[in-house]
Amino acid sequence: MVTKPADIDVETIKRSLKLKDDKFIGHFHLNENGNYTISDIRRPDFSLFILPDGRKQKEILFHPQKNHNLTDNSYYEFTWTLEGRKNKNTYIFTVNEDANFQIVTPEILVERLHDDIINYPAGAGQKIVKMLDTLKNQLTASGKEIFIYELLQNANDYPYEKTVDVEFYITKKVPYFPAYRGTVQ
Repeated sequence: MVTKPADIDVETIKRSLKLKDDKFIGHFHLNENGNYTISDIRRPDFSLFILPDGRKQKEILFHPQKNHNLTDNSYYEFTWTLEGRKNKNTYIFTVNEDANFQIVTPEILVERLHDDIINYPAGAGQKIVKMLDTLKNQLTASGKEIFIYELLQNANDYPYEKTVDVEFYITKKVPYFPAYRGTVQ
């Protein structure tokens, strides 16, 4: 049985799911029928959207009524609406087609993360620095040059393709490593 939005207090749902607003980021894949499957649903800070029972949010099927010029296999920030609720932990989200879609490129993502971290309270920032330092020490325990090989090994463990291209970028603010697919050769 699906509970309809009229029976649901959206603000209460947002509070219980710790959502600041009605935005998600998702990976848009164009299907043969012209619809999109939106997977890898994330919050605007790009953290994975996990439901209270520990499951990831199911894919959202988007049936556009107008042309939005979306690029296939790209991440977009979009506005959601709550279509209904199947049970306590299963929500049916749809896309608000009247709102804007903003592509989320690696550059935009790094800029958002950078801005979020810069605006953290001092105590939170210090905790993050300590965690990153611990991670760095664990990854480079046998030498600083090992870190890059650890990243490449992770690419090698990625299950989707047979080959991989790995690109590293260094910006004025931070280095970042875009997603890669396949096996390092």
